Amino acid sequence: MAEPQFRTPNGTHDILPEDQQYHTYSKKAVRHRARQAGFKRIDPPIFEARGIYERTRGEHTDIVEKELFSVVG
Repeated sequence: MAEPQFRTPNGTHDILPEDQQYHTYSKKAVRHRARQAGFKRIDPPIFEARGIYERTRGEHTDIVEKELFSVVG
């Protein structure tokens, strides 16, 4: 039996262990500059209600039918 193969969603990529130091450095630099400019951190939700996209984009559009991930449970 073949091992399952997982792909990242379109428009995303994994930050692998060998790249973590660069990613961490970049995030720290951006955060520092943002604080200097008076910005404060916010943490928005990482998920949204599906209906938001169905109402604004149309229930049968490519973004809703092909690009949207649903969590059922």
